[in-house]
Amino acid sequence: MVSPTKIESSLPDPWQIYARCGKATKIINSCRRHGQLSRCYQSLDRPLCSKQLKQNQDFIFWVPRRLPDGKSTSILSSRLSRSLEQYPKWFDALRTFATRAHDERRVLVTHPKTAADRFVRRVAQLYSIPLIDFRPFPATLDAPFFRTFSRRTAVVFYHAINSNYAKQRDELLASVVDEAITLAVRRNGKVFNANTKRLRVKKRSLVLVDNSTKMTSKSTLEALLDQGAVGWFLPSNERHRKASSKNRFPQPKPNLVPSKRRRLTRDQINPNDYLIHWTRRCHGHWPDQLENDYLDDLIFNRPRSWHDALSTLCRITASKKLIASPHLMRDKLPMICFSEIPLFELQKHRRFRTHMARWDANPYGIAIKKKWLQKEGAKPVIYGNEITFNRLSDSDRPFYQPATNRSGNLDWSSEREWRLAGSLDLSKVPIEDAFLFVAKDQDAEILEGLTNFPIHVMDVENRN
Repeated sequence: MVSPTKIESSLPDPWQIYARCGKATKIINSCRRHGQLSRCYQSLDRPLCSKQLKQNQDFIFWVPRRLPDGKSTSILSSRLSRSLEQYPKWFDALRTFATRAHDERRVLVTHPKTAADRFVRRVAQLYSIPLIDFRPFPATLDAPFFRTFSRRTAVVFYHAINSNYAKQRDELLASVVDEAITLAVRRNGKVFNANTKRLRVKKRSLVLVDNSTKMTSKSTLEALLDQGAVGWFLPSNERHRKASSKNRFPQPKPNLVPSKRRRLTRDQINPNDYLIHWTRRCHGHWPDQLENDYLDDLIFNRPRSWHDALSTLCRITASKKLIASPHLMRDKLPMICFSEIPLFELQKHRRFRTHMARWDANPYGIAIKKKWLQKEGAKPVIYGNEITFNRLSDSDRPFYQPATNRSGNLDWSSEREWRLAGSLDLSKVPIEDAFLFVAKDQDAEILEGLTNFPIHVMDVENRN
C-alpha cells in the first residue's frame, strides 16, 4: 500500500499528492525521476471510480510514457474580457514564449479551466512542445477517457483535501514549476496571490510589462516587481498590426452597382414592412468554423480574428448566407431569429444583458420584408409558460419562448421575435426586399464593396 505524501514546500496546504517517493518537495522532478509514481493503468479493463482511487491511494498518474525532460514552465493569466482580439500583445507574448520554449526544449505545464489553458494546449500542439496536464481526479477513469489526450501530453491526477481546488488552480501551477510566466494580472486576484506566494520562497517569476495598462495596471505591476518578479518587455509590433487591421474585412467584389446610388434614407424606409436580424459580437468561433482555427487566428493575430458586430455582418454579406443556430433553442433545432421591432426604435431597446455579457439591438444587421420571409416559413414566436408549451403541437414548439425569465424581471415578449427554421440563402432575396443597416458612414463604405443590397446608415453610437 502506498502511503500518502504531503507536498510540504512547493504546494499549497490544501493539496495532497500521493507519491511513491518518501518526500516530494518538487512533484514534477519526482515524477520524472520515478517515471511513474505508482501503478500505471495503461490498459483499463474496467472503469475506476474516484471512491476506489481515494480508498487505494495508489493511483495518481497516467501517461503514455514517462514525463518529458526539460525545464518546466507555466503560463498564468487573469481572465480577459470576451473580446479577445482586443489583446494582441497577450498573444504576441504567448507566441514569443512558445518559440522560446520550443528552442530551449522546455516543458509546458497547464491545468483545465485556467484562463490561458486552451491557448497553452494549442501552442503546445503548434510548436511541438511537451505538455504536463494537472487534473483533479475525474468521476471515472476508463480507456476512452485517456484516448482524448495527445501522445505528447503527460497527465498528472491529484486529490485535494478540501473542495476548494477550483479556486487554487493558478496557485498549483505557480508552485510546481521551475519558471512561471504571467501575461496579465489583476491586483489581489488568484494569479496575483499565486505569484506572491511563489516569490515569497524566492522562485523565479516573469511578468509581462504592458505599457498600455490594458492587461495589468501600473500599480499591480509595481507591487509584483517590488516583491522580486522580473519584468518582461516585448518589442512593439504596432506597424505590422496597423497594416494587418486594414485586411480584417473581406475583399470587395467586382461588378457591383456604384455605392452612392444604393444608400437608403430614413424617409425611404417603412419600418413596419420589415423583420430585423440584428448582428452582434460572436464570442468564440464562428458557427461554421473549427475551434482550433479560431484559436490560431487569435494566436497569430490574424485580421479575421475580429468578431465584432460589423465583422459578423461583413461575414454574412460576403457569404450571402444567414446560418441558423440551435443556441438557446429549447429543442436544439437550428433557427434564425428576427425581430418585429421597428428599426428606428433601436435606442429604446439598447441594453446590456449581464447574464450573457453582451449588448442587445446593435446598430448592425439586415432587414428583410416580412411578407417575403413569411413565404419562406418565418413565424412569430409564441410567448407563454409551461402550460402554453405543453398545449402546442410538435410543429409549433420550436417557435415557443417563455414570456419572462425565471425571476420575472425580464419581459422577453418585448423583443417581438420571429423565427425561421434552417439557414437562409441571401442570394434568393430580391434586392428590393432587403437592406443592410450600419452605425456609421465608414461602416457603409466597407459593406458597399461586398453587396448589391441597399444600405442605411443609422448614425448612432456603437457599443459591442
